[in-house]
Amino acid sequence: MNSLSGKVAIVTGASKGIGAAITFEPFEAITVAEFNREFSTNVLGPILTIQEAIAKFGFEGGSVINISSLAGSRSLPGGILYSATRAAVENLTYGLAAELGPRHIRVNAIAPGSTRSEGTEAGGEHNIRNYISMTPLGTKTLSASELHK
Repeated sequence: MNSLSGKVAIVTGASKGIGAAITFEPFEAITVAEFNREFSTNVLGPILTIQEAIAKFGFEGGSVINISSLAGSRSLPGGILYSATRAAVENLTYGLAAELGPRHIRVNAIAPGSTRSEGTEAGGEHNIRNYISMTPLGTKTLSASELHK
């Protein structure tokens, strides 16, 4: 496809879902390799995808939708690195909205509530309770199979 004129580009930093994009560990245990993995997946991935998409948007513009997380504005113990990547996506979204708006390209982010996955389970029941408390409706976190019902 040579043109995405007037189309929507959905961008997410987690290619295999949150389980692939988050590691719960104490701040002191964050390694350069883990930092690079999470930022490459969750920040650089969307940057490169957006660059490719906007190069294909024509004069009609288009729309970019970034997937963020409630963790982007409220970090959990042991999930600080993941939260930092989501905060970066939110700031990227704000900056790109201002920069690309004059070209008729809208940039927005969606910050869904948590879903129960390998990543959220890795943080233990305490973190799952914290995720539930961050969810505006205060409801339980659902697994991917429960979401598809």
